[in-house]
Amino acid sequence: MLAQTDEADQSTKYRHELVDGLIYHVLKSGQRNVCIPSPCVGEVLHMVHDDKHHFGPKRMLQDLDGVTIHGLTRRVVNYVNHCPECTTLKTNRQRQLGELKPIDSPPIPFHTVTWDLIVDLPEVLSANTPWTVEGFKALNAAMVVVSDAKIRYDKTRKPPSFKVGDEVYLKLHHGYHLPGKPPLATYGDDINITNAENEKIKKSQLREQYVQLLENSSDIAWPPLYPQMKRNIPSDEIKQRITGIHLTRQYWRQVIDLFPPRDNGNPRDIVNQLAKIAPGMQPSETQPYKRLRDILKAVYDQGQANNWTPQLLVLPQAELIEAVRINGDAKAYGRIPTTIAQLLTHTGLAFMAIPADKRIVPQYWESFFTRCDGMRSQLCSTLRFSRRRRQQTSTSAQPSTSTQPSTYQALPPVPNPAMQGQMPPPASPGSKPMLPPATGVITTVDLLQRLIAAIDRLGVRVSDLQDTLQDTINDMGTTLTKHINDAAVNRDTIERLADDLSNQQAEAQDMARKLEHLKQANKMYREKRYQSAEDEAMRPVTGHKAPVMSDAERPQKRRRTVADAEDDSRLFGAA
Repeated sequence: MLAQTDEADQSTKYRHELVDGLIYHVLKSGQRNVCIPSPCVGEVLHMVHDDKHHFGPKRMLQDLDGVTIHGLTRRVVNYVNHCPECTTLKTNRQRQLGELKPIDSPPIPFHTVTWDLIVDLPEVLSANTPWTVEGFKALNAAMVVVSDAKIRYDKTRKPPSFKVGDEVYLKLHHGYHLPGKPPLATYGDDINITNAENEKIKKSQLREQYVQLLENSSDIAWPPLYPQMKRNIPSDEIKQRITGIHLTRQYWRQVIDLFPPRDNGNPRDIVNQLAKIAPGMQPSETQPYKRLRDILKAVYDQGQANNWTPQLLVLPQAELIEAVRINGDAKAYGRIPTTIAQLLTHTGLAFMAIPADKRIVPQYWESFFTRCDGMRSQLCSTLRFSRRRRQQTSTSAQPSTSTQPSTYQALPPVPNPAMQGQMPPPASPGSKPMLPPATGVITTVDLLQRLIAAIDRLGVRVSDLQDTLQDTINDMGTTLTKHINDAAVNRDTIERLADDLSNQQAEAQDMARKLEHLKQANKMYREKRYQSAEDEAMRPVTGHKAPVMSDAERPQKRRRTVADAEDDSRLFGAA
């Protein structure tokens, strides 16, 4: 009986049944599947796959729904993948590999590559069209045709074949580059100073100028050293130099001696920016870092919100960027922090961290400074533009149709052979140069174009001035109305207070009169009481003989003096 009970428990646990010599696996739904032993699995798969039409794994699993095989899905997939006939005759659905032919793209952001001339869809005569009715049969049929066209085998493609000298893409990990290949100078130069450039700046007169400014400045204008040194000092040379220093000016004297700034801005302004940084603080906690980060974020947010339409923006100063670069990040001095570098790249303002004689300005910022020419001296006084590189080329080279020509006057060329060959302007057969010819003769068309551009800029300025003036007038009117209302309220308050003061003065005078009347009444009452007491003392007693008193014992009559009046006043005041 115990053996039968154990067998019943095992049968209930594994849900298997033995019927006519076959083992069935009972599912929860009540379906019975025949269990196939391992030696017979290959024969069953051959029957389902080879004896039919070489179905795929999905169809085979549907046909094998009534049997139970251990690891069924894995075995079916392996069987189909290793089928010789399927491997030989199946259609290749994957796109074939071929030689890479990349499309040329400008290396600088904010360049116009193409124009999207497709506008709204045209009007249709009927409402029952694939473009107006959702779920329409024609739309479904069109989608089927498109899907079928995409998955068909492209017989025109050839198998990939490469030979020596072909250019292919090489995918490298982030931070790696090909050996010996210099980084791409997108904005004319690297935003950070290389070791060779740093050694060159150390030998220049610019470094001596900064050292002289630091030595001539007073220690009072510099902030004190941070009490807790939170910053990591990675360089042993810096550690040796700043050991024992207790003055901020001497600290920056040693840092600038090793990491001098570039010729990018006013040296005095850069020193003033460094004076706002207390040594020992983390670079991300300093005031110049936060200010530069907030300005770049504001420029990026406004540009994204307005679809990068040229408008008046507050740009950072080159001196501020240079001071942040000298302070460095948590890893080293003399390098722009990663967050600031990313913001400079996203906004296209990385050219402001490069000296003016090497920088290349993107097209968007050229248009921005063209429109805001009046603010250029305030925003970036030492800005020079990449149009000098277009002017250094031959007169036959004309600006590309995808790049708007600059309207600035010509600057003298900068002798830099390495940069002259960089980014040559592509010639366009239909474009015309906006700059005057090499002979110095200005044509009528050029003159009219310049006049139209000047009129447009003047109109923009007038419109901006009108808007600013209207806003100022509105603000002044609002402020004046507020002041008038406040004055009226104050006048009513003053009049009410004056009335209250007059009433209080009248009440005080009335109280003074009453007080004087009470004083006199009290005085008269006291005098009358004294007189009555004296008369009562002098009156003889009725019914018996008054005793004989001598002159010394008899009370004497006397006049009231000033002392008696003062005593009465004190008594009255106490009462």
